[in-house]
Amino acid sequence: MLRYPEDPRDDPTVVVSIMSRESPNPLARKFPERPFFFETVRVVKPLADAQGYKAEALLEVRPLATRVLEQEIFWAEKNVSALENIGKYVRGLTKQQVEDRITESLPVAVAVKDSQDKPRAVVFGDAEFASDAPMAGRFRGLPVANTYFNLMVSTIDYLTDRPGVGARPKETKIYIWDTKVQTAPLAYLPAWLMSLGIFGLGMGVWVVRRR
Repeated sequence: MLRYPEDPRDDPTVVVSIMSRESPNPLARKFPERPFFFETVRVVKPLADAQGYKAEALLEVRPLATRVLEQEIFWAEKNVSALENIGKYVRGLTKQQVEDRITESLPVAVAVKDSQDKPRAVVFGDAEFASDAPMAGRFRGLPVANTYFNLMVSTIDYLTDRPGVGARPKETKIYIWDTKVQTAPLAYLPAWLMSLGIFGLGMGVWVVRRR
């Protein structure tokens, strides 16, 4: 999927998706209007005639404006040669070509249930959101807190029929140094031990030579 950027410096491969307003899925209800940034995401459309299964759009890319980027024109690009130089390809489109690509929304994630209404799969059009940086709260250098971690864990909970769907409470995994702790011993003690070791080594060498 590509986006026509208002600023030529913007990356046209970055889009923002939001949970579908029409979806009754628990994931959609737990993350309403929460923006999820994706890079080089692919369109994932549900099949209406899948026998024994029901698929519904979960995440959608639709026109919106955020503090980071504006998203008015986007499309599912089928021209593979555009990957050679995406920025040049997008900037080279004519006004008519851009207007022909205008669409209301495109699904980028689909939830699948069986005939007994049990969750069977959640298909995302991107895998990079589950990589180290987004899981740690960073997307292309931007802080995103636990957004992608909550989405990933909530998806697993949903598929395993667990009740913990939604944002997780913040877990502190980084030790914060207490400002009241005296740091002087940590600085002087190693130096004192090194001096003592050098002195002891010198005394040992002196004793050996005396013999």
